[in-house]
Amino acid sequence: MTSEQELYIISHWDEMSCESLRKRFNSEFRTQYKTTGFHYHTKRLGLSKHIEHKYTPEQDAFIRDNSDKMTRKELAEAFNAKFGACVKEQAIEQRCFLRGWRPKTDGRFKVGGTPWCKTKGGRSEYVKTLKGGNATSFKKGIVPHNVLKVGTVKRYGHLVQVKTADGWKNRLRHMWELEHGEIPEGYIVTSVDGDQWTDDAGNLRLIPNRVLTTLMSNDWCGKGSLIVDTGIVWCELKNALEKQGINSDVKGVIE
Repeated sequence: MTSEQELYIISHWDEMSCESLRKRFNSEFRTQYKTTGFHYHTKRLGLSKHIEHKYTPEQDAFIRDNSDKMTRKELAEAFNAKFGACVKEQAIEQRCFLRGWRPKTDGRFKVGGTPWCKTKGGRSEYVKTLKGGNATSFKKGIVPHNVLKVGTVKRYGHLVQVKTADGWKNRLRHMWELEHGEIPEGYIVTSVDGDQWTDDAGNLRLIPNRVLTTLMSNDWCGKGSLIVDTGIVWCELKNALEKQGINSDVKGVIE
């Protein structure tokens, strides 16, 4: 950076913000200084937009004596009024934190305190004591703009679900219940061709969970109605034979 450029920064420092000066500087001298690089040179030249407040012992004593009696906002206002300063709430908070001066409240319930859920009238009465807060809350009967309508279909992983009046349901189960009623416990609905988006009720099969396990272990699911239906019958036959103590191993091959 040349001496001419440094003089330009110093002469215009009090006229605008640091970011505005950076943009004008780049335009004037056709440079491409970024924010961090420009800040480096302003600090090197001893320029700063931030002037740190120097606390006197009297001011520190005032903050210490009142830190547990006022909120940080009240303390900042009282400090500025008393000493004619312009110290922000965050600066007072930082001063107290570094010196271990505790605030008026730490946000926790005190011994003997009563939470809102145990006050007379409950939460509704407690909310009335707040300043604003509940004015923008949803009122009873208001529906948010992003609520999905009944009948909306969405994919969750490899499954497809549909929104009903009772909440989200598996789409295949919902289609089956519309046609045949409630599904018994321990049963599941599957599609013979593996299409979760199918609209054909003829592609659906209601099978026990144990049968589905066998179909999946043999990779028969979604292979078409011939293989799936045959697999279901084979599982039922095998189960019936085992219940009667008959050997279910097939002897011979059917051509």
